[in-house]
Amino acid sequence: MPKAGYYAVKIGKSPGIYTTWEDCREQVDGYPCAKYKKLRTLEEAEAWMQRAVPYPIKQNINPANHSLGKSRTSIGSQRSGRVAASSSSSTVEVVAPGQSQSQSTVADPSSSRSHAAVGPSKMSAMAEDVVYTDGACSGNGQLGSVAGTGVWWGVDDPRNLSERCPGRQTNNRAELIAIIRALETTPITSVPLIIKSDSQYSIKCFTDWLPGWRRHNYTTSMGAPVKNLKLIMYMDALLAARGRSGQQVRLEYVRGHAGEIGNEGADALAVRGTKLQEVEEPDWDALRLRLNEEPVPARGVITAHRELADADISIYADVLLDENDLLAELEEN
Repeated sequence: MPKAGYYAVKIGKSPGIYTTWEDCREQVDGYPCAKYKKLRTLEEAEAWMQRAVPYPIKQNINPANHSLGKSRTSIGSQRSGRVAASSSSSTVEVVAPGQSQSQSTVADPSSSRSHAAVGPSKMSAMAEDVVYTDGACSGNGQLGSVAGTGVWWGVDDPRNLSERCPGRQTNNRAELIAIIRALETTPITSVPLIIKSDSQYSIKCFTDWLPGWRRHNYTTSMGAPVKNLKLIMYMDALLAARGRSGQQVRLEYVRGHAGEIGNEGADALAVRGTKLQEVEEPDWDALRLRLNEEPVPARGVITAHRELADADISIYADVLLDENDLLAELEEN
């Protein structure tokens, strides 16, 4: 039996809070850039809806498809599954997703030196593009394993990707390549880009470990070569390119298989990718060098977030998986 919960629709045909997935899906299915999330309690859903900044309605959206400008404050105002919704202007209210800055890393456009992540006061003042990525691997760590990657923007969004993982078939590689594919296929704009992943390994590569690896000639604290280094360096170059172009990028951890619709969607796409034909692995070094006319500097724009408040550290710790799970990720080939 599915777990009870509330579905908050921030951008959709009729924004509000719904009690069933069917009602939620009716509001977001086929709606451009729909934003929604499943939460455990009504209070959490209301709080998620309220942490908002104006997000302009795109001109190519047909006003007949939704009812903006009408106040809806009563429970069940439009349908039995609807909890509440409101809007009173030509904008839809949308929160800056993921308020915990300790989980993030940012490509800083202002300098080639290392910087901590942009705080809520800056990021929340702008609309954001949010994409979910995931990797899947059947038989991970075993002979004959197959891996796939998923990039999820929304229900039936044409930007969604479901692809076979190139090269060695491992879960960690699939997770990294999924983020890479999101960066490769998303146009660089002035709008901050939020990439949500359930891979602690992929995120910690940039928030914690990469600066130290650079200092130690890309070896671990045990003196072993860094695994998946070519992928990590190429992804670092992609992030740095966006930073040089003035776009902020945040990598944000989400707990996997916890009912968050975007994560579930990316996972389904990644699993589908494992069923596809094998693909040739790109030359990651050549792709990186194509982005950088000069070699990657000793210190890039991506760095560990060293200036966290105690509260931020607590928030980050709350969403981490069991330490054994993280160690298992790191031990993977």
